[in-house]
Amino acid sequence: MSFSPVGYHFVFPSLVVLTVEGCPNLTTRFSVDSEQSVHAETQASQSVDETIVEESATAQETTWPAGSNISWSAEH
Repeated sequence: MSFSPVGYHFVFPSLVVLTVEGCPNLTTRFSVDSEQSVHAETQASQSVDETIVEESATAQETTWPAGSNISWSAEH
């Protein structure tokens, strides 16, 4: 299950609300950078431990592992 094909990376600079619930098999990782742009990147299937290590090396402020529930809204 994915938002896009593996390897695609989308940036949504004007997204105001993002909610993902009940999608444990979703392989798309979502993150928010310091300028409040939402990123969506579909990964090949991997274990949760590998995903967490990869995320800790990124420069983005907030990252949710693939398959996790997300509730986020932009602060204006």
